[in-house]
Amino acid sequence: MFGKTGAPELPMPSSLFISSHIQPYLVSHNPNLHLKKSSWKKAQKFLKEMSKEGFLTIRERGGEVVITSMNLSNPQVMQFELYDLPTVRKAKRDEETTTKKTGEMIEIRQLWKPTGKVSAVFEAVGKSKSGLYTAPEIREVLQLYIDREGLVDASNRRMVRLDSVLSAFVDTAQLCVGRDVLVERALKSSAQYHALGAGKPQRGPPPRVKVVTEKRQGNKVVMRIANLDAFGIDLGDVASELRVVCASSTSVGAAPGNLHAREVLVQGAHVGAVVACLWRRGVAQGHLDLADRAAKKNTAKASMAV
Repeated sequence: MFGKTGAPELPMPSSLFISSHIQPYLVSHNPNLHLKKSSWKKAQKFLKEMSKEGFLTIRERGGEVVITSMNLSNPQVMQFELYDLPTVRKAKRDEETTTKKTGEMIEIRQLWKPTGKVSAVFEAVGKSKSGLYTAPEIREVLQLYIDREGLVDASNRRMVRLDSVLSAFVDTAQLCVGRDVLVERALKSSAQYHALGAGKPQRGPPPRVKVVTEKRQGNKVVMRIANLDAFGIDLGDVASELRVVCASSTSVGAAPGNLHAREVLVQGAHVGAVVACLWRRGVAQGHLDLADRAAKKNTAKASMAV
């Protein structure tokens, strides 16, 4: 009944259910069938109606409908006649699945340029103070300096004795520190850069995609996805995919407070679908800032009611 995807693992967010178990299996004679063109308009209304009809049970969590169980013994389900799946959509779905499994993440390199008091260490061992270094490379430079000056503590070789050069940026009253502390202080005292893939290094920390769920106009929940431009991602492409996957309205517009920055706006809470969409474009979840302001408002209202 569920094709090669197998029975859904419940509970399941509505956005994932629509994209995985409904959208890919539309009848071949009507491939343009879409919830937005139906009387329900939205996935939430469709699933609530299916719940009333006894096909499944649902509950709302964080502004999104979650399917908790399915009634496969429903008479209409038992009488359902199987039909051939549309080969075009199935091929497209298989291609997306393959891309998701084998797609490469965007490589983000973190680099540092020695500045101020840290640069004295690099000069002492003959390393350029104008170059860019990774954290492991800076650790190697520090080790070269430690060995050159004989600063390993005799009583505990894990510790490093601080001379005037190291004390200048470590800034501590202790006479000895561990190598990890030494590297941490050196990075903190250096100028940070980043590079995406083979791109040119840029000043500052690596970019992060900001995904914010919030309420507007009363109980209307929306999601804002910002800073996609920094990763070279087409905002229109993301909006188009999420419009289908989430069965919801999407748009691209100016970010609040910054007319020069753009963001994708999605109606409803679809965190799982958004994370998966960005993952397919090479943005790992570790480079996302997820904020649920809608949940905070609900908590605040509940506290006031008590």
